[in-house]
Amino acid sequence: MVGEVYTIGSHAEKTNLEGTEAMLDAVGADDDLINFVEDRAGHDQRYALETEENRNTRLGTGIHVRKGSRTNRRTLLGLTMPAKDKPIPPSEWRTIVDNVPLVSVDLIVEHDDGVLLGKRENDPANGEWFVPGGTVLKNEARTEAVHRVAEEELGESVIIDEGLGTYEHFYDTSEIEGVDSKHYLATAYRCHLAHDEPTFSGDDQHSAFEVFHPPFNDLHPYVQQYLDDW
Repeated sequence: MVGEVYTIGSHAEKTNLEGTEAMLDAVGADDDLINFVEDRAGHDQRYALETEENRNTRLGTGIHVRKGSRTNRRTLLGLTMPAKDKPIPPSEWRTIVDNVPLVSVDLIVEHDDGVLLGKRENDPANGEWFVPGGTVLKNEARTEAVHRVAEEELGESVIIDEGLGTYEHFYDTSEIEGVDSKHYLATAYRCHLAHDEPTFSGDDQHSAFEVFHPPFNDLHPYVQQYLDDW
């Protein structure tokens, strides 16, 4: 409405870490530039915008912001969509896996004073207890991928606490016939579940989920590396 003042928000609250990594992704910088510091006395815990006034108002941009929407900049620009809505044909996926590293995220999910692991049902690492994880989609920030993977593999939301860095994983097997190896560039994130009493729905990649407590023994070397740095 002409003459009114509107506060524009995204209805998609992000942590400082998520915002920082989105900015680094936008300029092509590496997350090694991030330095973690201790909270200072009186450190602000949260900033938020109240946007109730414009939730049912059509603004001059042509975007109708409706109450309850969780629209953000990437969605408005058409840069993201669920994985199921933009599948890669099997032949193209085979070429990708056979020729280039896969950019991925792995989730070190803390729960009940331990770490949540799933028993894998497919290669690589078939039969191993492994952290949840998945490849990053084009135009998807890594922190966005963390939340998507949590919903897809666990059926639960997570809150990101810290980025642990990027790890390189080499496997001498894959789930694709005729491709005998897989190479991941995986960024690991320490997270915790958004709910105290989660109900894991799981997916076809895992037969079970369990919380493992230290000392951690007889786990896959890549999982062990994560837990050593945890």
